[in-house]
Amino acid sequence: MKSILLLFLFSTGFKHNQKNNSYIPKEIKLKWLLTGLPEDNRAKNVLAKMYGFQYYSVGGCVVSKKLRDSVNMVNKVTNEILIKKFGKKWGWRFEERVEYIEQKMRIHY
Repeated sequence: MKSILLLFLFSTGFKHNQKNNSYIPKEIKLKWLLTGLPEDNRAKNVLAKMYGFQYYSVGGCVVSKKLRDSVNMVNKVTNEILIKKFGKKWGWRFEERVEYIEQKMRIHY
């Protein structure tokens, strides 16, 4: 589980921020991991790119506790980075925009 988190952190390309002596992502390649059956998330995928992350499906319908814990750790780190970038309510605004786009897609198709 720790190895997945470390691999994720090193793959995001962190750089040192001299201003507040912390590490911030440079050229973010954030991942939001999903489990279960894949869904048609075209609107979410488009918005995710705008927010600087991508969805990745891992596992299938049956997910072990170890995998679920690893997914939660990666998603927690991604969420914390997105909170720093877009504010605490980024997820709420993201979902609101997804609903709006999905409504527009239903009207046109």
